[in-house]
Amino acid sequence: MIREKITDFLTYACWPSKVRKLVTGLVRAIIMGDPVETLKYLLPKTCESINKIMNDPEGNALLTDHKGDKELTWYLVLFSELVRVRGDALMIYKEMIISVFHQCIQIIHKGSYKAVASAAKHLLKSLTHIYMINTRLTVENIDGPFIDFLPIRAWGQPVDVDKVQVQFHIPNDDELYFVREFVETFLYVELDLLKEKSSKLSNGERLRSLTIVHHIAIGCFRIVSRIGSPNVQNLVPTVVPYSAQSQAQYSMYFKEPKFRENLRWRLLINIGKLLDMLVDNQSDDVSSIKMAHKYATKGIAAICRLQKPPRIYVEKSFDELLHENKKQSSTVIMRDECNPGDRNDNFWVTIDGYKPPETQTEWEQMCFLDKTFHGYYTWPKVIKYPMNKRARYTQNDMPEQVAIIYNRFIDKNFIIQSTKLMISDENTDEIMFIYVRFTMFKCLFRNFGLAFVDNFMEQLYVLIHEKTHEKQEGSHRVAAEIVAGMIRGSKYWTLEMVSRNVSFSTILTSFDHEYERSLDELWKKLKPFLTEVCLNLSSATLRHWNTCFKCVMEHGDPRRMYRLIDFIRTLINNQISSNTFNETSRWSFIQTLKMFQWRIPSIWCTIYEHAKELLDHSFKPVREHIAE
Repeated sequence: MIREKITDFLTYACWPSKVRKLVTGLVRAIIMGDPVETLKYLLPKTCESINKIMNDPEGNALLTDHKGDKELTWYLVLFSELVRVRGDALMIYKEMIISVFHQCIQIIHKGSYKAVASAAKHLLKSLTHIYMINTRLTVENIDGPFIDFLPIRAWGQPVDVDKVQVQFHIPNDDELYFVREFVETFLYVELDLLKEKSSKLSNGERLRSLTIVHHIAIGCFRIVSRIGSPNVQNLVPTVVPYSAQSQAQYSMYFKEPKFRENLRWRLLINIGKLLDMLVDNQSDDVSSIKMAHKYATKGIAAICRLQKPPRIYVEKSFDELLHENKKQSSTVIMRDECNPGDRNDNFWVTIDGYKPPETQTEWEQMCFLDKTFHGYYTWPKVIKYPMNKRARYTQNDMPEQVAIIYNRFIDKNFIIQSTKLMISDENTDEIMFIYVRFTMFKCLFRNFGLAFVDNFMEQLYVLIHEKTHEKQEGSHRVAAEIVAGMIRGSKYWTLEMVSRNVSFSTILTSFDHEYERSLDELWKKLKPFLTEVCLNLSSATLRHWNTCFKCVMEHGDPRRMYRLIDFIRTLINNQISSNTFNETSRWSFIQTLKMFQWRIPSIWCTIYEHAKELLDHSFKPVREHIAE
């Protein structure tokens, strides 16, 4: 009776989008409890309802109706949740599932084709992935009456793992044959459509096709072999060796189905040609270009991360570090004890008394600890930290693959065009700081040092002086992302890394380091810029610069960030009278220093003394910011 009520509740009601997420969560929970019985009662009725709507005389009109049908959309969403169950339970419904995809995969309504795409992804993952079927850690019979055993009584109880018989779903030949049949039936059709008729498709039709291709690829790539190319040498398929005892002895390609061709290579070629066509012939397709730009940003960040030179780590004992920092005390705590707070043995990791190193050797040997918990409670016996020494690519010394990115960003016109596109790549409802783009800029400045600084600094001033009201917030947001990436990317710069504008003859004749050192040169350009930013803030742009400072300070040693802290100290000491907004903006920036927590005691004392003088400030917003 309960099963019938739940079935009627799900299959005879058309749930609106606001309630849909809650109901699908209920379906997911029911499926996890008993997938076989759930499919037996829900999947046939759901497929029957979909077929009934599509076989109706007006069903063909739904394929091209952008408004869609609410009832059909709900059944497709329900269908996509039902095919999440384990693969072997789906095999008996193979023909029924294929029939639904044949009828609905061409629907142009966005909500409907997204549900179909999700169903394809869930189906292929269920058939190809390895996962636990039974995750219960109890050996009792949970299907019996509650009088004999109440499952909730077993929660939190210890279990002998040797007695737990964990069962895994491992794809069999029938499931992999189903995957091959599904992919060849639906994926190749969409790829051929994009290849042959892409220029004739509307934006909505093209987006539908790409969404289907994307979700099918995500679902089946687990069993598609990697691309074999002479350009990729010694590719390691997995970090854990196949012969290791700590992993299941099963290769993801152990039972690889034989597709017509390597799907990864086919997608690479087809989608690459499609992008070229869109750029050349569909310049008015703004949404597609924005999406391509978003993925290009992620791609550059990922490639730069792969190309970054390795860090050099050093391991030293705690006593050795204390001796080097000349802060050893007769009251050093025992390592087994936990004494939180300021102590003689953790004073050296604070900014108080810190003197910047004068030579490159001193800079390299300086122990910077980025995590705030280091030394606050106790110390480990051995501390591992990265040296402040990292190789950097130069114009005359970089691999061919690295030079591709270098040649783009060294071009001023490319940077100008890119920043313009970043400004326009906005959701008009809410403009947010984009962390992926910040990561991309961080990777660029980390890998190439000062090479791009001059070009970006020139563009930064253009961004913060944008006069068009509609573009001001977006311009400041892009500038904040660039500055955050610039400061964060300079984390491991060497003191004597030379700007690309300094000639080699100057280096040879400047034994006393008369040429500007990289970090000093960077901050000579950043300080006046940040000062000008503070004078051109608005209520809309303030939050982006707050996020910029937080990204820079997060997990950073204040001694390494002393230049930024010194700039914010100038805001504290600035006694020039200003309006209420400028005063609250200064205190908003000062609040970002809380990322350093206990490691800037002298700065907190300075802030405290200055705050006492403003406690009776005549404006309430200023008093509230001080209180925070």
